[in-house]
Amino acid sequence: MELTSRPFKNLDQQIDILRQKGMLIENDNYAKNVLSKIGYYTLINGYKGLFLRKNDRGNIINPHQYINGTRIEDIVSLYQFDKKLRAILYNGLLSYETILNSELAYRFSEMFPVEYSYLDINNFKHDSDNTVRVLKTISSLTTKIEQEAHKRGRNAIKHYIDSHTCIPLWVVILVYHYGL
Repeated sequence: MELTSRPFKNLDQQIDILRQKGMLIENDNYAKNVLSKIGYYTLINGYKGLFLRKNDRGNIINPHQYINGTRIEDIVSLYQFDKKLRAILYNGLLSYETILNSELAYRFSEMFPVEYSYLDINNFKHDSDNTVRVLKTISSLTTKIEQEAHKRGRNAIKHYIDSHTCIPLWVVILVYHYGL
């Protein structure tokens, strides 16, 4: 693969490139606005694939040319749809992560009720394939507790160190994942 230089192109030059590739741009100010806010690379390179001409085998033709009638508004609409879809999925994943963390903390603590049982390697399934991963997990939890214990101000870890006999797993998970 040959490396090529990609010199800076101002907004007018970017619009010219798009027009040369067959994109319809009826409102230069609109195009400049979206290219300046989203960026050429993010908007065009990220979403052009569905709008490019293909050969009989379904492969994108080089040099790239847009399907007849493709407008910059079409690519912006796909970008906005993707952005909304990612937000929905992200919120769903956050909810799932919260439920999973809660369930893991509850079940682990139910199975191993002894204080600091989450720091005992014997409470994890480990064999030659995952012993190092288990040790890294325990080390990561220990490091997070130590970091939080030495931070200025009040936090959940300090509260449990000062006020209780141990730091429950659910508190460590909240601090580890959510910085609470």
